[in-house]
Amino acid sequence: MEDFREFKPLPKERWPEPYEVFKLRWPHRFFHRVYTRHYHRGFRISPSGIFMIAYYVDATGFDDFSPGMAWMHNFFPPLLPKELKAMEAYFGFTLPRAFREWFSFSNGGSFYAGHLDIYGWINERFSQFTVGIGLWSIQELNASMRRRGAPEHLWFFGAYTLRWDTHNYLYLDRETGLVHQTVSGEDWTPRGTWESVEALFEEAADTLDTYWNERGVRVKPFEGELEDRAVWAVQKQELEKEMEEEERKRQERNRRRREAYRRKKEEAKKKKEGDKKRPGKKRAGGKDGP
Repeated sequence: MEDFREFKPLPKERWPEPYEVFKLRWPHRFFHRVYTRHYHRGFRISPSGIFMIAYYVDATGFDDFSPGMAWMHNFFPPLLPKELKAMEAYFGFTLPRAFREWFSFSNGGSFYAGHLDIYGWINERFSQFTVGIGLWSIQELNASMRRRGAPEHLWFFGAYTLRWDTHNYLYLDRETGLVHQTVSGEDWTPRGTWESVEALFEEAADTLDTYWNERGVRVKPFEGELEDRAVWAVQKQELEKEMEEEERKRQERNRRRREAYRRKKEEAKKKKEGDKKRPGKKRAGGKDGP
């Protein structure tokens, strides 16, 4: 159990239940760090047990492709003791205390709009969370990294990135006990290093909290975002020019079709009028035929 003496109780009307009970039901330091900083933007527990915290604006000066609102943090239901043992048996080692405490509290999670993800143990009970909710498979992550040549003593468990378009994976070096961040999905050279997963949580929260304001609007870009958006702006202008040219050609084709149809209709009308004026054939008796 974590020591929560440093956490100051919030006004009771803002908690879903009395604080003393609440902190016992959700006993993890990172959860309380996130909750106490972001609860004012809303929270709810879904029928399936996901604790969702803090609406954020998904359409700002930077996020302008997916307008709407979304939950910034998602904590999933915990693993049962037998499920935790099954995960350890699958990977062939006993998880360090901090990781056992985490998975006993939340089987994975997605935080800060997906810029910090802890992957989860996927079995039949948790397969419902893998579609459209954001729970990624820790089995598939490790299998994927093994296929790319990652050593067996590196255990991958999540992703943390300050880029907006890629994942820098997180792994535990079982030989040293240190937590590392990869350079990329193909290169597991450490880009960042922490003494523990708790230290990772603290630093990631301190850093990512600076990207959104109190109203949940992102106030600064992630790494590489402005450069990519500058390229996109040029590509967008070129695409718009191509679309304008295609539209001009389409309108010209339609104009020609209308002109051809009008001429054909006028010719048919003239022919019909000419047929009316043309005298009919005479019969043998000298009278015009009908």
